[in-house]
Amino acid sequence: MKRLLATVALVALACSAAVAGEYNWKQQAGKEIKIIFVQHTYAEGMMKKLPEFEALTGIKVDYSIMPEENLFDKLTTSLSSGSSELDVIMIPNFNIWQYAGAGFLEPLDNFINKPGIYNPEYDFEDFFPALRNLNRWSCVPGEAVGTGNQWIMPVGFEYNGFMYNTEVFAKFGLKPPKTLDELYELCVKLNEFEGPGTYAMAVRGVRHWNAIVQGFITTFRNFGAKDMVFEDGKLVSKVNSPESVAAHEYWIKCLKAGGPNNYLTQTWAQSGADFGARKAAFLYDADNLGYPTNFPGRTQESGKLAFAPVPSLKGDDNWQCNLINWGLGVSANSRNKDAAWLFVQYFTGPEYQTWSSTVWSSIDPPRKSVFDNPKFQEIIAGHQGFSEALAISIPKATSLETPHPMFGEIYTAWQSTIQDLYSGKYPTIQEGLDRLKEEIDGMLREYDEEMGS
Repeated sequence: MKRLLATVALVALACSAAVAGEYNWKQQAGKEIKIIFVQHTYAEGMMKKLPEFEALTGIKVDYSIMPEENLFDKLTTSLSSGSSELDVIMIPNFNIWQYAGAGFLEPLDNFINKPGIYNPEYDFEDFFPALRNLNRWSCVPGEAVGTGNQWIMPVGFEYNGFMYNTEVFAKFGLKPPKTLDELYELCVKLNEFEGPGTYAMAVRGVRHWNAIVQGFITTFRNFGAKDMVFEDGKLVSKVNSPESVAAHEYWIKCLKAGGPNNYLTQTWAQSGADFGARKAAFLYDADNLGYPTNFPGRTQESGKLAFAPVPSLKGDDNWQCNLINWGLGVSANSRNKDAAWLFVQYFTGPEYQTWSSTVWSSIDPPRKSVFDNPKFQEIIAGHQGFSEALAISIPKATSLETPHPMFGEIYTAWQSTIQDLYSGKYPTIQEGLDRLKEEIDGMLREYDEEMGS
């Protein structure tokens, strides 16, 4: 009789919770999920909150962490094999173009539209529209983002900014550049600004596609160049156009004048470390690399770093900067998809993201409610120029790359050519880019042939 009464009480409690509209975070209790985190501020915040997630849900999280340059090879190998060892996928929006079309990602619309598994308090519409669209794609190569399924949910976004050491700039009587010519002049003036080992411009240079997607691609597009276009219904490379040649000549000139001494091996982490240690006078990369570097107590130069928009070609309003977000998705091979969705929902939800942006140092919040939070506004007011640069840059920020499943191979080949141009392998920039166009067009043709198009 006591057991019967206890059972009835539990049923009544469950029914009353359902009536009250309470979300059941324990619905996947006992499950175990696996994720590989990228080495990033975003991941560091999530790892700090894992014990709370596990206590809330009863789900155990098995995780590892890798540098960005190694993560993608590991993910691609695992997903291509059909392995179910990964449940949650942490990727930037670029990888949607490779993984979604190949069937590696579960459409998140399947969870958004699923009663019981979708928490009404998650509020999908709270994400900025540009970021919802950035992660929605039709899986048609060359077609712009914004249509099709939702593949990942944003953890945070970044745009290409200009970040500089105010003390160094004041010492030499310098200001942030308005034009690309002024950016080059800073590279010249600030090389070895405090002796050997110091240099002007921190940028990535490793032989990997991620070295292109901030400082270089923004500069490239502001020269009026394009990576790929449709001609007679087929995508073709335009990396050897006159605009592209001019952009590459300029970029190599800047690197030679004041780039990292170890440019060919320079990583995201090293660029941030050099900037925070006063080895580099300015950082021309993602704003969310400079932001934690400036957080109180984080680095030697914390509090001395400031933010500005990227320079334009002519100093006018005709410019763009690249927009990226990292996000969380669910592996199509996962045996625990609902549990994986709970992880995605928790770490991209309003409560976690408020903590991430107001207590932890994650930036930039993809939710409007978090961005408008008075505490967040108070925090960013303490970073010189941050709020102003963000307000100017976001209307200009967009995805500057053409979506294609072979994005990684194409852009890595491109960065390899940039390295070769930097090293003097080709007699002229034009010759190197002509060879690159042939290589990329070959990749595009091979893909079309394999797909039967």
